[in-house]
Amino acid sequence: MQQSEAIAPAHAADPGTSVFQALIENVWNARRVEALDDLLAPGFIMHTTAGLRLDAAAYATVVRAHHEGFPDLAVELLATVHEGDVLAARLRIAGTMTGPFGGHPATGRAMRVEGRPWVRLEGGRIAELWSLMDDADMWAQLGLPAHTR
Repeated sequence: MQQSEAIAPAHAADPGTSVFQALIENVWNARRVEALDDLLAPGFIMHTTAGLRLDAAAYATVVRAHHEGFPDLAVELLATVHEGDVLAARLRIAGTMTGPFGGHPATGRAMRVEGRPWVRLEGGRIAELWSLMDDADMWAQLGLPAHTR
């Protein structure tokens, strides 16, 4: 299987990829956090890199915190693989920390990291999300100590 640096047009017809792409474009990039109501399944759980389990309300708080800390935040979906009710993705997140984030004041520094989230779908919505981001690299780029929780 060959991996490309952009989503192939064929993915647009894949409902699993479409719902995840809607999460990226509408919630993260367009900053429409209210769109989570249509994208997340009842009982949604996010599993963080640090081992925390967050419900939909806590996930919305995480999204808002990223938007506050990184007003120019951009998430780019690079590739997806979807089989059954599981979707794996490769994405890139970039932004400049010009607002508070993670309990720290703005550093003015930019970060650019990749992630490899996994998603379990249920009824055409996202039921579970495993956030597999390179958090240590992000904190290092921001000049801040790595967070473990």
